[in-house]
Formats: sequence, C-alpha cells, structure tokens
Amino acid sequence: MSPDNPNGEEAAALPPQRGFSHRIRHVWRRHRRKLMYGSASTTAAVGIYIAYILLFAALPLAKVLTDQRVWGKDFPAALANIEQWAQAGHQRIVVERNLVLSGENYARVSDAQVALQRVIQEFPRDHTARVELVRRLFAKERQQFLAFNVLSPSERTSPTLVRTGGENVRLGLTTGKEILAPDLTAAVLMKELGKPQKVSRKIFRSEFEGRSEVLTTFAYSDEAVQFVQSNYSPVLPQGGGRIIDRALLDGSKIAELLKKLRH
Repeated sequence: MSPDNPNGEEAAALPPQRGFSHRIRHVWRRHRRKLMYGSASTTAAVGIYIAYILLFAALPLAKVLTDQRVWGKDFPAALANIEQWAQAGHQRIVVERNLVLSGENYARVSDAQVALQRVIQEFPRDHTARVELVRRLFAKERQQFLAFNVLSPSERTSPTLVRTGGENVRLGLTTGKEILAPDLTAAVLMKELGKPQKVSRKIFRSEFEGRSEVLTTFAYSDEAVQFVQSNYSPVLPQGGGRIIDRALLDGSKIAELLKKLRH
C-alpha cells in the first residue's frame, strides 16, 4: 500500500463539481452596469458570458497559490523553488507538510543521483530574485506576504534523496515545517476556493492486514493544483474533519505564471 505506486486502482468516478460561488461578487461588480442599463440583447449576451464564467472557467491559479487559509507559513519558500524544479525537468511536484518532492519515482538510486545533480545545479545560492517574484505574486493578488515565513539562508537546505516506500527513491527538499495549513480539510478547501473542478479517488490495494488506502484528489485551476486526502490522514478533534496532508503542483504552469511577473 503506497500512494507512490502510480498503478492504484481507480475508484468509481465522482461527478464533476464546478466552483463558482467565490466569483459571483467579482463578476457582478464588473458587469452590473451592462446588466442593469443595457438593452435586452446586450443583457442576454452578458448574462450568457457570466454564466459561462461561473460554471466553467477555472479558478485563477494565482488566487489558489496565494490563499493564506489553505497554505502554511512556509509555502512561499517552497513556491520560490518551483521554477527550478521545472527547469530541471520535474513538471509535477508533490508538497507535504514540510517537504517538497519530485513527482517522479526512481527504482534505481544511480538514476536518482543523476537527476539530483541536475536539480542542484538549478538552485542558485542567491534566493533574492526568486523570493521577489513570489512577493510580486502576493502583491498582485492583494495578499499580505509578510504573514508568511521566508527561510533565512541558514534554514535553507539542498535537495537530497528521499526513500518513499519500498525501494523507490524521490528527490526531496525540506522547506520549513508548515507548507500546507495544519488544519486544512475538504470543508476548509471548499469554503476558501469553492467546489473543485474535479474530484477523483484512487484505491491502493495492500495485503497488509487486508487494508487499502484511498486517496481523494480535489483539482483546481485546470488541475494545476490538486489537493490530496488519504483515508489514513489524521482527523481533527471535535469533528473537525480529516486533514489534507499533501498537494500536487504542475511545475510548468506555476513557472510560467511566475515568469510573467518578471516583466
């Protein structure tokens, strides 16, 4: 039983869920004059356009990445390194409580070491420029960047090899102690970001005690960010819900977003 096994059995597909409640107020402010004072044809056209936005448009990636109720205080430090992971060829990144992992598993340590050297070469000693891009991202979304923690040079570590179950090896980077919000649950996620575009489940069979692990994935921003909840994750006290303890990030999409902030 391991979520690192990519061959988990797909559970019955859940019905797609479209997030829109969090965008209603913004869309209304933008188009209310046309709706209130426009002609019948204009009002109908704008109404159709708004309906499309609310029902089908993905939540902007920048808004997902800067929601301070979803991410922990060390997330900006992890986010500042995403571009380097992507440049080293790792398009999918896994973030856990205090760890950033490559999406790729390596069966042979020798292969992992080659990939590790490539990642290390992409990590410059000076983090100032990368932190500044993340600061611009938060400023653009009118989020308070100072609420987060930016690691000092003495706290930074270099990527290393991490055992992820069995003989598999991934590349890992310790980034603070709180990348995800410590009390993040599905209820909190939907309150902050609305209903996900897609919810899916995958079952990992195990012969150990006859138990299996079920991973539920909540996808946002055209699957650029996917939050993962395990049926083995801890449950918050007093019925607070089961914790979401990891997220999958599309490194190429996030790198492209940060790249635009350079101009």
